Amino acid sequence: MKGVIFRETLRRSWRSAALLGLTLGVMALYITAVLNDSRIVETFSQLAVNLPFLLNTLGGSDAAFLATPTGLINYGYFSWLILVVCGYAVYLGVSVTISEEERGILDVLLSAPVARTQVVIEKLLAFAALIALGVLIGHIGLAGMTLLFDSFRDKVDQGRLLQASLNMLPSAWLVLAFTAGISALVRRRNVAATLGGALVAASFFVDTFGRNVPDVDGLRAISFLSYYDSVKVLRDGFALNNALLLLGIAAVMLLIGVIGFQRRDLGV
Repeated sequence: MKGVIFRETLRRSWRSAALLGLTLGVMALYITAVLNDSRIVETFSQLAVNLPFLLNTLGGSDAAFLATPTGLINYGYFSWLILVVCGYAVYLGVSVTISEEERGILDVLLSAPVARTQVVIEKLLAFAALIALGVLIGHIGLAGMTLLFDSFRDKVDQGRLLQASLNMLPSAWLVLAFTAGISALVRRRNVAATLGGALVAASFFVDTFGRNVPDVDGLRAISFLSYYDSVKVLRDGFALNNALLLLGIAAVMLLIGVIGFQRRDLGV
């Protein structure tokens, strides 16, 4: 029966999404509480002006934007927590096939009249929904904190803030699909998790390096984080073309994963 695996995956794994959302919400509270102090903001702004490397690492915009309430939110929340969300995507990507295969659950599942393609697609869609749930919970916390503290109240565009949160999803879904695809091709969880983590780390390094060394700025094109670009979303709105590009790559990774899993030798 179609949809059963999707619903069962949500039922079994929703707590991890709630934990992600709680983590993002706590970080939102911490960040807004700290940056609500004008002295800290002034010191940070001076550092950004005097240390271009710091400015570029924090998003590559200009010091004037970084000193605004919206720029501070980008620095404290969106620039760093995308790595947390992508790390969660790696964890879920490994769980699509390998984790349950190692526990023997996958053999039992596939002994039922269910296609391998259905297993991969429904589990992947369920995990994508869990990532969205975690990000949404975190956004509710962030939006609440910006309304609570005077430094951010009425100074942050809540619509753009929501768009920036939603902008996390294409990058995270790409990482999810990549890790799931790798998991379908290999038989070891540690290898798949390492490769998924390496994708995130390498993308962060390439994006940061390209921002700080103008001569190699073109290298940023191979980093999915260059298409994440939270600064652009907060200033100009959601970049649909970038999101579609990341989702297209994720779809290719999903196809590779489905084909690889179809050809895998399992114990059933």
